[in-house]
Order: sequence, then structure tokens, then C-alpha cells
Amino acid sequence: GLWDAYVQWRLKDNSEQLYLTGGYFVPQFGRESFTSAFAVTTISKTWSQNYIRRHLVGRGPGRTVGLNLGGLLETDKEDFSIKYNIGIHNPGFRTAGGNSIGVKASPLAIARVAVSVGDAEEKKYGLGGKINYLSKRRGVSLGFGATQQGETDLFTSNASIGLDLRFNWDGFNLDAERIWMIREGMDGANNFTTRSQLFHVRASYNIVLDKYILEPVISARWFSGAGTDSRNDALLVGADFGTDNAFKYGLNWYITSTKLKLSLFYIQRDGEVPDDSHLFSANQLYFRSNGESIRRGDWLGLGLVFIL
Repeated sequence: GLWDAYVQWRLKDNSEQLYLTGGYFVPQFGRESFTSAFAVTTISKTWSQNYIRRHLVGRGPGRTVGLNLGGLLETDKEDFSIKYNIGIHNPGFRTAGGNSIGVKASPLAIARVAVSVGDAEEKKYGLGGKINYLSKRRGVSLGFGATQQGETDLFTSNASIGLDLRFNWDGFNLDAERIWMIREGMDGANNFTTRSQLFHVRASYNIVLDKYILEPVISARWFSGAGTDSRNDALLVGADFGTDNAFKYGLNWYITSTKLKLSLFYIQRDGEVPDDSHLFSANQLYFRSNGESIRRGDWLGLGLVFIL
């Protein structure tokens, strides 16, 4: 499928303070979600991004049509910077996996602000970001974001709150994210609420060997959704349930800066669903029901990234 197709306008001459982006792209909420797969330090992005994308948009790729205002706010201090994004999106039709459906279809609103102390994450505004600055950054960035979507024929409201961290100090790289997701619905005349949360943390270190860089990486992530007592509620509003955990251990070899990278990783995965929930398809990221159930397990992978 199409990854991204958008146009970006700088609305203030000779300034990074105000940009308007319009088109088909990932909403700027959830640091792991909007960071490019080519920029993360693990062989693949953590699957926490899929849970938040399914929550916001309704499908794993996470792209949707929208408008976004964002920029880098200038400050008097060189070691302090702010990046912000405010967006409104149409999550799309349910027949295509989207969340905005029926007569009561509603847009998705997002807002996020990130404060950096020390070296800034970027000098020019853009969507997305990166994790490894190849030992050229000393700084920490803290982000806070929130989303809100009104009533559709699937649910009565859909919201999320997220906190994230990115820390770089010479060769050490650390990023982490915590997101809480809430979806409300109705069962007859009764209102109900389903809650889920996810967390990931990832650390690496750059070992410089002549003109090459070796980067050992370790990461962990956890997802916790509805339990046995609220499984049926989750099914009614299309929310994920159960638990899904993973650990990644690996090594990156940067042959030519970040343009050419070879990776070797082992992914260890575990999780559970309440009672007989594996017979259903609501938690498709850990169990999938297409005639028979599939439980996702461990895997070993070799990857190559080449960027022109």
C-alpha cells in the first residue's frame, strides 16, 4: 500500500515556526508510530505502534488523510527548544479498516508538544524523527500528546494520552514511550468503557571501529488490554484485549553512516488472551482467527537498510 503522500508548506518565511502539512500521512501522535521504520535502531519497529495505530485509525499502516500545523519554536537559549504538532484527520471508512464510520462519523484530533534540553532533535521542522545521531547529540527530549475522537457507529468516544522520552549522550541512545487508550461504547442502554495501555523502552550504544559503527541494541515492550470481565465490551467497539509482550536483542552494523546498515536480531514474544478469546479476532496482533488461530512466536531476522 501507499506509505505517505503529502505536501508541506512553510507559512512563515525564513522560519521553522509554522508549517502546514496536508495529505495522507501518519498522525503525529505516538513517537514510535510516526518515526520512520528506517530510522529506528531495532530491525523492526516495536509492535506498540500497531496498537496505537489501530486505536487511532483502525488499521495497522496508520496512515490517514489529514491536516497538521506544526513547527519549531525559537527560544533565546540555544540549549532549549520546543516542537509542536496540532492535527485533524479522517480515520476512514470501516470497510477499509477505519474508525470513522456511519452516520455518526467523527474526525480525529491530535496535539503533541516535545521539549528538548541540550542539543535539539532537529534544526529544521519535519514529520517523524530519528533515534541514533551517531554520537553527535547530547540532549534529552520529553514529549506529551493527546488525541480525541467523537461518536461513530462503532463507539461513542475514542481518546488517548501519551508520554515519551528520547535521550542521546555521545554513543548512548535511549527512547521510551507510555500510552493510555480509552474507548467508550454502548450496549443497549448501558454505557461502558474499555481501557488499554502500552509501554516500550529501547537502549543502544555506538561502538566506533575505524570508519564503521557497531550498535548493540536491547528493547522491551508491553501491551495490556481488556481482561475477561470486559472482553465482550472490547469486541463491541473493536478494541484489542489480552496481553502482548516482546523483547528484542540485536546488533546493527553501520557501514556508511545511516545510509547503509546491516542488522541481526532475535525477537522473543509472549502474551495471553482471557479464557477462550483466541477464538476471536479482536487481538489480531498476537492471535489471528481466519478459520484457525495462530499464536505469534519468536523469530530470528537479518535485515539490510539502504537509503539513496
